[in-house]
Amino acid sequence: MAKDKEKDKGKASVELRPVDEDAAVDLRMVRLHEDKVEEYVELPVVKVGQAPLLNKMGEPVGREDMKTRSQEPDVGALIESEFYDTEQDWDMASIGKIVVPWGWTALVVLIFTAAIIWSLVQVGKSEQRRREVEKEALVFMELDDQDELDAEATIETIEKVAHNYFDSRSVDELLRYVRHVDRVKPLMEQYYADAPPAPRRIKEFLSLDPVTIGNYANFWFVSCLLDDGSETQILVEVISENVGKVDWESHVTYQPIPWDEFAKRREGGYTGDFRVLAEKDNFYSHEFADSESLICLRLTTIGSAEVLYGYVERDGSLGQRISEQLEYNRGRSSPMLLRLHVPENLQSPRGVVIWELLAPRWVFLENPTEP
Repeated sequence: MAKDKEKDKGKASVELRPVDEDAAVDLRMVRLHEDKVEEYVELPVVKVGQAPLLNKMGEPVGREDMKTRSQEPDVGALIESEFYDTEQDWDMASIGKIVVPWGWTALVVLIFTAAIIWSLVQVGKSEQRRREVEKEALVFMELDDQDELDAEATIETIEKVAHNYFDSRSVDELLRYVRHVDRVKPLMEQYYADAPPAPRRIKEFLSLDPVTIGNYANFWFVSCLLDDGSETQILVEVISENVGKVDWESHVTYQPIPWDEFAKRREGGYTGDFRVLAEKDNFYSHEFADSESLICLRLTTIGSAEVLYGYVERDGSLGQRISEQLEYNRGRSSPMLLRLHVPENLQSPRGVVIWELLAPRWVFLENPTEP
């Protein structure tokens, strides 16, 4: 029994008892010293994991002074707090926002306003330009129409003067339709002395081509088929819208005497103006054997097989003008109106002297008898 009592006593000494935290605890304690006894009051026990609470004065406060709050402070707490955190002004809504100075805003507005005004001005100018273009187009259309009418009138004038020219039966009638009337009248009277002009009719116009001769652009080269089956060409100068003139001299290849007769006789001392085809040659003989000082030209004309050789000084102004004309035609046979002279007692069988280049073609652009 004694052993059982000892076991029960040992068990009672290690038994755990519940602690009443709310029970009043006497905090007064005494400490024994060798010569005295010290009594003091012990501070409340601080539980692990719980920080002491302080009041505004920094003193500990009891449980009765604690006030339950949410995790975030309310508005009153923020107002009462003297501490201010600048980072609290930044929130997610303010991220990415840029504050633009009012001056830049005014500048952008001014630029947009200027752009709008410029666009309106350009639209107005475009509209004005469109009206100007339409007006110019109408003017050009009118000019084109007028040019077309003028061309039709010119062609009608050319065809009319050609019909009248070939239908003429006398010199007086021909003189109505030819150029340089006063100068060519004696030439025509001489040419038709043995037989008056025979009237012929144009069966068909083969071509009407405008040509520029020198600085003159009012000439037309007309090719036509006659009623006898022959083809012929005339040069017509359009004087005005309703007036045209035929160059009679180039049409008949007028010569002061027939070329064949002149080439065979070559009467000493004779001088005449001849329409020839000229090209360079090397026929130097008799009085014209000096090839270093003379230029030799082979001279022919349409409708004749007779050939003459004309000579001119190489270094003279006349020789240079003739050489330039030949170079202009690239060495080909060139039509020229030359004044030819046959010296007295000439020994050369085919030679003549070239005295003057009257025209680099068979046509006088201007009347040589007029000042």
